[in-house]
Order: sequence, then C-alpha cells, then structure tokens
Amino acid sequence: MSVSLTNLILPMTEEMLNSANTPAADAPIHRFREEAMATHFECWIRHEDRELAHSAANLLFRDLQIIESRLSRFRDGSDISHINRMHPGETVLISETCHECLIQAMELQVITNGVFDMATGGFMELLRDLKGEPVLATEEEWARAKERRSRGSLQIDPENPRVSCLEAGLQIDLGGIGKGFALEELSRLLEEMEVRDFLLSAGGSTLKASGARTAAGAGWNTRLCGAKHEIEWELKNACLSSSGFEVKGAHILQNGKVVRDARWRRVWVMGPHAALVDGLSTACFLMDREAILELMQSMEGAVRVWVETQEGHIDVLASGG
Repeated sequence: MSVSLTNLILPMTEEMLNSANTPAADAPIHRFREEAMATHFECWIRHEDRELAHSAANLLFRDLQIIESRLSRFRDGSDISHINRMHPGETVLISETCHECLIQAMELQVITNGVFDMATGGFMELLRDLKGEPVLATEEEWARAKERRSRGSLQIDPENPRVSCLEAGLQIDLGGIGKGFALEELSRLLEEMEVRDFLLSAGGSTLKASGARTAAGAGWNTRLCGAKHEIEWELKNACLSSSGFEVKGAHILQNGKVVRDARWRRVWVMGPHAALVDGLSTACFLMDREAILELMQSMEGAVRVWVETQEGHIDVLASGG
C-alpha cells in the first residue's frame, strides 16, 4: 500500500523500499521523521549501520530545530523576528544561516523579476494567525499592509551577516524558500558525516536526493501526482519541489493579493538545489508559459518544469541548462 504525503509529490513508501528491485543483500534503508516548520521532515538513509543512521538523523533534526529558530517569523527570538521589528536607522546582526537564506531569497527575487517575493510577512498575517487558523481581514487591513509594504526598505549586507532598516514596513517571510534551504543545510551535514546515500523530504512537497537507493546505483523513486495522471521519476543527485492549492488551499500571494484563480493546478520543478526549486515552484505557479520559458533560458544549470493544466494534463514545459 502506498500513501501520498501531499498529493503533489510521493516519495519513498515502505512498499517501494522493499520492492523486488532492491537486492536482499543490499544495505538497508532507514527512515526517520521530525516535525518542524509547520510540517514534517523525513529522512531515508541507506547504510549498513542502523545505529550510525539513527545518530545521523538525531543530529540532523537537532540542527533542523536550530534552523527553524533562526528563520521563522513566528519565533520571538529569531533573526527574522528581529529584522521585522527594526526601526529606521537600526542595524541587526544575524546568524550566518539566516544571512545565507536571505541572500538566496534575494537572488530568486531578482531572477524571477519579483514574482518570488520574500517580503510578504505583513500579508501572511492577514491570512492565518500564529496557530495557522484562517483570519478574516478587512479591506482596510489589506490596504494598510500594502501601504507599509510599498514604503518599507531594508539593506542586506552582501558580505557580512547584518541587515539595516532604511524605512520600516517590510515584513520578511521565508516560507517560500525556507524548507528547501533547510534541506540543503541538512544535506551538507550528512555529507560531513560521510553519509552519501539519502533522500530528504520537507512535507512531501520538496525533496533532495543524494547518492543511490541501491548498490547498483538506482535512484530514489518518486511520483508526480496529478488529479488524473501520475509520472514516475527516479530522483538521483537532484531536488524536486511542487506548488499548488490541493493541500493548503489558496495561500500564495502576488502583488499583495491572494491568488485564488490559478493558471495551473500544480507545478513541479526539478534542479540541483532544494532552495532554488522550492522558490521556483512558487514563482512558476504564478507565471504563464512564455514567462516560464524565458526564465528557464536565463538560468544556468539543468532545470526541468512540469505543469498540470486545469484540465488535468501534465506537460513538460521547459528543460534548460
């Protein structure tokens, strides 16, 4: 039996792990799970030593909690909370982790011509409260949030981990890139521990695969799950992310407005870095075909995009690099 985690991406199930295609003599695959960033993270490690895999997962999830404590706008002591409370003329020192995530978010904002926007915190507060419950904000509240967003200005030092407030108003929210960024950080930690063969998942909507699922070199089995069709894909040394309304409902913003009538049912993006595909899946969800093609042509590295139309057809829209 297989169960989809999000109905967007289906990573490894127990059935897949123990399939006839996996030799009995191959190293076992160990599965671990942790709650963080308002979702669940999972880790599959292929290794002979169960205790070593368990220790690696414990270190992994310890670091995951640290990453969340620095990036979450919901944590009072986080770097993002400090940034969002700054007054004009103030400068705050932040962690290297937060600084790197902000730099990557800025780069995504540039290459997508602002379609990806990390300064949506003020609007997100009008959608859901700290407990994740829906909020019924008034038109006046939305208007005030837009006015604050329009005049706010921050300066992020490109070399040093510090941020300065030029004009108050911007509210940073790294939700569009944070989970993918966390997967990259966790992957780096596993590699430092010389764990080479693993699959990491953030909520089933962003995956990072490294090494192989078997000694023969088979990749990690995944499925792109649409409303009418599924595409099986063997993920190897690559990342995959998806965006859509099927799980969280309308939660994506564009130009200070909630996107409710989307062009696509779902979008999937595969590429070399988890933070990149995490942010691009959201951006591409808001773009038309021509804009996605133009974006892919401007990017370095191999990136593949699938889109599901409202009629349920899944097309490979762009493949560049």
